[in-house]
Amino acid sequence: MMAMLISLCSIAAAKTKTITVKNAEEFLKSIGPDRTIIIDSKKPIEITETLNKWAEAGKIEKGPYYYGMDENDNSHTDGYILYNSNTDGLGLQVINCPNLTIKSKKGDATLLATPRYVNVMEFYYCDNLNIEHIIMGHTEGGYCDKGVLEINESNNVHINDCDFFGCGTEGFIFNACQNIYVNRSNVHDCTYHTLHLNDCYNIRFNDCKFYNNKEYEQINIIDCKNVAFTGCTFDHLEGRLFNLNDYQHFIQCVFRNCNIEPITSDFETKEHSIMRHCTTMYGNAPINKNACKKPTIPEGRWSDGKSTFVAKYEDDYSITFINASDNEAFGIVCMSVDDNDYETKKLHGWTNPIGVMGLRTNKVNGKLVIQILDDGGELIKSFFLLDNKK
Repeated sequence: MMAMLISLCSIAAAKTKTITVKNAEEFLKSIGPDRTIIIDSKKPIEITETLNKWAEAGKIEKGPYYYGMDENDNSHTDGYILYNSNTDGLGLQVINCPNLTIKSKKGDATLLATPRYVNVMEFYYCDNLNIEHIIMGHTEGGYCDKGVLEINESNNVHINDCDFFGCGTEGFIFNACQNIYVNRSNVHDCTYHTLHLNDCYNIRFNDCKFYNNKEYEQINIIDCKNVAFTGCTFDHLEGRLFNLNDYQHFIQCVFRNCNIEPITSDFETKEHSIMRHCTTMYGNAPINKNACKKPTIPEGRWSDGKSTFVAKYEDDYSITFINASDNEAFGIVCMSVDDNDYETKKLHGWTNPIGVMGLRTNKVNGKLVIQILDDGGELIKSFFLLDNKK
């Protein structure tokens, strides 16, 4: 969790510059650390043609970087982008670009790649990456052998209001990442899967839609902890829905026209995995679901009687308590109110990595208290509010 705190601090410390681009060449030239790239183009930007020209002219180096490569090989000369060559063309790799934001000036901007054997974009070592209001995919549908967005060994990533479409094999591939927050974004029409998470910690999907993806395991989560889907919709996903490990949470999600049968057996064998307030439905009826009740915990300083913690919101659903002395932290994710849980109608949620599954607010001697409970409702830890200083 130290990495998360360092990442948050580096955002504030970095001096970012803003660059507005209108075409592929301007976009590729603008990529680098500590900057905001604003795409001002109503037309889709196809990046492959420019990559081909730059590669032929020697303006860009050949990769590829790849997840799991030896650290001694993770060096290259000048520049922050490389190209990855495959059988039908070149793909874009973005390297060592902390504090990079890519967003649209107005509405949604579209980034496309023509080759179907490369990911549309790959990022390596890009802490504090932000992608907002971007549509991303391949130029043609049909058969693909790579996905849309791949992020490797990067922390504190925010993806907001984006759309990722096939023919990519899957919408997201995250490897060895921490603290990724995907909000109000879609993954659809992918040919093999919906997403792959490998060796990741604290990944959040909030109010996302996953639909019309096929043909094998859709939600693949391997060697990860603290992955949560809140208020998400899974619609018309072919193949087996889950390929999971422990510590996965699905709260107030809707599964429509999916292969739902393996879900129960999957979750019965997974430690600290939760599926609550979810709906299974078939047909094309409109989906009506209540939004997850957001936490009402004040930001500020809290104490467990021994140590002081600073509470900060990571997004609308997640709050993190950071120990002021050693920077260790754990997160709390909200879930909806359930009158039957622990005989209280106040805030509920769960916290990990210690496997806690219940939370409620209370008042003790006039002070606001957060009470954390185990999965049987037994009190195991309390936090007292000291003040509201952030």
